[in-house]
Amino acid sequence: VGCDRDPEMGMEWLEKSTIRGNPWHLFRLGQVLSDGKVCRQDKKKAFENFLKAAEAGLQEAQKFVGIMYFNGEGTEQNFRQAQEWLE
Repeated sequence: VGCDRDPEMGMEWLEKSTIRGNPWHLFRLGQVLSDGKVCRQDKKKAFENFLKAAEAGLQEAQKFVGIMYFNGEGTEQNFRQAQEWLE
């Protein structure tokens, strides 16, 4: 929209948007950290943000938490926790 892309500034604003605990912003930050396209991939931080969003009730994040527990991505593999989050 007439602006140059600045991934560093985008990450800075996305991180700031999570300060108040908005589940959708936490989830989006988790996605960005997980895929590593905009910033350096960090599965542990991604999991932490997905978990916060999931605990706040965001269903999309609950699915990601379950999958990450199942695969042991960003956290220790835990099939029981995976099942609980995916039910």
